[in-house]
Amino acid sequence: MIDYDGTAGTAARALKIDSEQTTGVVAEFDASQITTGTGIELTTTSLTTGNSMKINGGALATSGSALVVSQNSNDNTSRSVLKVSQGNADAQGVIGLLVDMDTVDTSANNARAFKIDSEQKVGVVAEIDATEITTGTGMHIKTDKLTTGTALLIDGGDSALTGTVLAVTQDSSS
Repeated sequence: MIDYDGTAGTAARALKIDSEQTTGVVAEFDASQITTGTGIELTTTSLTTGNSMKINGGALATSGSALVVSQNSNDNTSRSVLKVSQGNADAQGVIGLLVDMDTVDTSANNARAFKIDSEQKVGVVAEIDATEITTGTGMHIKTDKLTTGTALLIDGGDSALTGTVLAVTQDSSS
């Protein structure tokens, strides 16, 4: 247990690991025996500005990821592998998930700000639930600077024997 009572200075730290190693794992928290509860919990309830957690993936990355979240359970219980939750209804200016991608890939069109790669055979791959919205827009695609290309491309593939590529419905009782 580390109990740090210092309150001053941006350089003040209760724990700092400074490692010069070039391979391996710098810090490991092994909670492999826990069956109920939370493996690691970070609480910053008094934080008014700044970040609860910041991961700097560095400027020299050639492969790899800044954050990898994985789960390999074969249990069929409904759950989320990654959940972003903001539970206060009064927080009107909050964005639940922001992906800010500043790359300019003009050579091969390889960059993606958001990609879902699903191997599932049945079900729904992506779902946007905007059932509570009464005024506004359920989904907005904006491409103001598009000079060539497509704002929305829906490709139904060449294997479908039945079904519909695009179904638009509006079930209003009024």
